[in-house]
Amino acid sequence: MRSNQFYFLLISLLSKSILALSISTYNIENYGATGFYYNETQDPFTLIGEISKLKSDLIILQEVSDPNKLLTDLAITPGYNFGDYGVRFSKYGGGGRQRLAFLYKTKRLSLLSTKEDFALTRTSNRDRSKCHYASLGEVPTREEIEGFKSYRGKLVTKCGRSRPAFIGYFKDKKTNQTITAIAVHLKSGGGEKNIAKRDYQFETLREIVNYERITTPNVVVGGDFNTVDFIDRTSSEYSKHSNFAKQADMTFVDDSMPEESRCSSYWDGGDLNQFNYKAGFLDHILVTNDFMFNYTYDTSITGAHCNSLENMCSPETFASFLEPTHSQASDHCPVTAFFNDPSSRR
Repeated sequence: MRSNQFYFLLISLLSKSILALSISTYNIENYGATGFYYNETQDPFTLIGEISKLKSDLIILQEVSDPNKLLTDLAITPGYNFGDYGVRFSKYGGGGRQRLAFLYKTKRLSLLSTKEDFALTRTSNRDRSKCHYASLGEVPTREEIEGFKSYRGKLVTKCGRSRPAFIGYFKDKKTNQTITAIAVHLKSGGGEKNIAKRDYQFETLREIVNYERITTPNVVVGGDFNTVDFIDRTSSEYSKHSNFAKQADMTFVDDSMPEESRCSSYWDGGDLNQFNYKAGFLDHILVTNDFMFNYTYDTSITGAHCNSLENMCSPETFASFLEPTHSQASDHCPVTAFFNDPSSRR
């Protein structure tokens, strides 16, 4: 109860200021999945409630396993109204079939078009030979995309199992600015192999951003970056990703949050009998410097169990302090960034 009061207080204070544009990212943990990825404790009412609290102009979702179920639950969950939002899903979700989605306020944003960039499905140079169609700007044929084959019981494509980037082109009705939003869900896991694959994706992401910013300088990238150890500012992983942002002329805006807010997920380390959960900072909103100029950054906050009076992003915490949202909504927490109206500088 105290967690909700604290969250609503933050939103209330921010809404009374001159803040004009808000962007959120939220991994909703295999929502609607069946079989191996089925989450028996996930409750639609709790999850939809957390999405509703965001009230952001643009919400970027990851791990949408069943788009139809999400659409239905957004429409019928009692007490919540998403009638002022448009929704667009990606078509391809990688080997795990975890799609990405944009929820956007139609009074503020017009969706011009979307596409998926399959360059991000590559996780090594070896993939380039079998992903000949995954170069920047190219769209694979339907036959190529549907070229699934079974490998040790898992679904793979000719272009690897990783999820493509989902790109949306929006027109800001209030400022007449064009915004390119890139939704991502990078390779998960620790260990040298997974980190190396994710590093490769970061380099590809920089290529994608540079390609997109030629026509639209206002680029925002949101999603689950799976940035292991980013929560520790003294780690080599943090330094590496910070340098990546600088070299790409971009900024992790959520990195400005105070230490007690710098987390976006809690994990039991794979031990289901573990009572203590460790914090991670995996989810981010990354923007180009042009975006920072046109929409002056103000602040970022996290939600759900990552921003409660009981927890406040403790490096390690009791499982009971994370409820009900950790088990009933998602193990991740939403991250929201607020930007000022460009006219506020005049």
